Amino acid sequence: AELVEVPQDFIMQVYELLRPGRAKSKEELLGAAATMRETYQAERIARFIEEAAETYAARGLFTFRF
Repeated sequence: AELVEVPQDFIMQVYELLRPGRAKSKEELLGAAATMRETYQAERIARFIEEAAETYAARGLFTFRF
């Protein structure tokens, strides 16, 4: 329900960032989380993206792989 107001283009941009090796930095994911939270009031999705950013940083997944 949180994503109803989020434009499809932004959802697809975030989806692409969440694929391992696509986001170049933790800050890029945190920026997407902030937009979800502040612009679209999508708190749960923002927390999910923040958790992914932490996990990706711990596992070294910010390196472009493909």
